[in-house]
Amino acid sequence: MEFDCFVVGLGNPEDKYLLTRHNAGFRFIDTIAKDSGAVEPFKDRNLRAYADCFSAHWPNSNNLLLVKPTTYMNNSGEAISQLIKRFKPRLEQLWVVYDDLDLPLGTVRLRKKGSAGTHRGMVSVVDALKDENFPRIRLGIGPKPVHVPAEDFVLKPFNREEGIVVEEMLKKAKNIFDITITQGIDYAISKYSE
Repeated sequence: MEFDCFVVGLGNPEDKYLLTRHNAGFRFIDTIAKDSGAVEPFKDRNLRAYADCFSAHWPNSNNLLLVKPTTYMNNSGEAISQLIKRFKPRLEQLWVVYDDLDLPLGTVRLRKKGSAGTHRGMVSVVDALKDENFPRIRLGIGPKPVHVPAEDFVLKPFNREEGIVVEEMLKKAKNIFDITITQGIDYAISKYSE
């Protein structure tokens, strides 16, 4: 099967991490999967050890491969490497969605390219690709309280009020993704630049 777009949400695979801040990327994948109709597990023996993958059909006739790396956040690049070996996508077909501590909670940022910053999962991805020129959606989970180490903060779940904001953020991110797929990334950036 050929795919038009590869959407990789970053996160950690165990249930205990499911609702933590660091799993915003996984939750985006779940949102896309829910809204894309028929979603089927994509079984590939080379990818199976590195990621859970699902094929999906977006309403505008795009075939998506939704990817949740199972290599844990800081080794996300391992899954990306396997994805590249298997499908050889162009960089503009590869989307990475991840939590961003530097953005206020609920903020969504769309970018065509950019550095990994201090996000260890993205550092791993950029190292694997040897390139920063791929689109990404950043999901705001900040700000971090001054007295809490970043590694502890990102592994905490959202409280009830924050959870409501997160659900709205995921809907907004899905809408931005949809506009990008249907009308192009430049249009989406112009419409949703914050």
